[in-house]
Amino acid sequence: MASFTYAKRYQVTARCVSPLRTGGIGGENNVVLTNVDGVPMIQAASIAGVLRSWLEETNPTAAKGLFGDSNTAKDSDRTSKVTVYDGLFQNGTTTQLRSRLRIDTKTGTGMDQHKFELVSVPTGSLFTFEMILKAQNEEEFSQAERWLEETLSALNEGFLTLGGQYSNGFGIVKLDKVEACTFCMTNREDRRAWLDNKGVYEVLTSLPDVKRELVTFRLTGVSDHFLMKGGTSFKDGDKSVTDAMKNPDGSYVLPGSSLKGVLRGRVSRIAAYKNAESEVNVLFGRENDPNIKGDNGLPGQLRVKEYTLQEAKEQIISRTRLDRFTGGVMQKSLFSEKTLSDRVYITVEVRASTPIGNALLFYALRDMAMGMYAFGSESSVGRGYLVKETAVLTVSIGEKTCSFIFGKGIETDGDSSFIRQWLNALDGKEEG
Repeated sequence: MASFTYAKRYQVTARCVSPLRTGGIGGENNVVLTNVDGVPMIQAASIAGVLRSWLEETNPTAAKGLFGDSNTAKDSDRTSKVTVYDGLFQNGTTTQLRSRLRIDTKTGTGMDQHKFELVSVPTGSLFTFEMILKAQNEEEFSQAERWLEETLSALNEGFLTLGGQYSNGFGIVKLDKVEACTFCMTNREDRRAWLDNKGVYEVLTSLPDVKRELVTFRLTGVSDHFLMKGGTSFKDGDKSVTDAMKNPDGSYVLPGSSLKGVLRGRVSRIAAYKNAESEVNVLFGRENDPNIKGDNGLPGQLRVKEYTLQEAKEQIISRTRLDRFTGGVMQKSLFSEKTLSDRVYITVEVRASTPIGNALLFYALRDMAMGMYAFGSESSVGRGYLVKETAVLTVSIGEKTCSFIFGKGIETDGDSSFIRQWLNALDGKEEG
């Protein structure tokens, strides 16, 4: 912008409520992006990109007006009215490493030699970033101010995420504090404060209300013993015990990636039976096909949130390995694992959903509630199953909500007509 009369500086402090994957150079999984001092950071382009994406989806005219438009006439003002700076985490911010295994989508099993380590910034980490808004007149400034603060509100509500691994629940942040200072360049004191990079900042106590129609599934229930292996072990006397997955603060966690993996396997089985296989890639996405020129893959529309256990009870269980060929006990092959017991919460959100995709997810989560398949490791010895009598599945879209309470039977609380419409659409696909 060649000139401006009004400007507003924003200083934003945000907190990660799920791990955040900033990505390394070349897309390596085992590093995160840092500045020259080695402090984790988020590129300004990434922050600006997700903020713009909100406006492009909800108000395309606003997106062009705020962030610029390269397709306008050369003599018009097409530059961005907002400048975004890199997000920088606090000094001393640590990273966390998780072992991951790529899954063969056809068989549902781990792929040989496809184990990798994924590094991210952990939940609870704080970072800050700044933005500057400029406009030539008061009306333009007021409009751009509203648009920009709307994008911040969407970020705070979790409608937007930062970094990668969206479908695995990464990148959700809350805005702890937003401070702003406004300058009018016709005022001498404001001009001096602007040039000296000073000013009186005020905390924004509220942001515009924003809404996004997501389909949300929330399954709760108790699992008596389950294990999400964390890739670490500890000594208990003379025994080496496989530990469960933890956050850096020592709390146990159910990672969204593991929950998504078992959910995808169940959805795929139901989709094959219902003649709706194409919906699986719509929900979960797919990688690019190197055999198809110009194919860039397909982003998924689903997000499975991580869950940090609140009152996990621990139990160390010892077992003996069996010989796969004979079925007999292998001598001197005793091993121990730490299993957990707790109420778990599995939250799945779908944007740009389809009735058929929603129906597939409903059936898959219903099956988990009924104890028909498990999450985590060692399901063959009964781990990771929900106790049916404790399970509740709540489904909502907009103002519509319906809960299914599992016990000796299934009780329904709320209007389930919208779910019946999804199931009818899936039945029609099967008949087709």
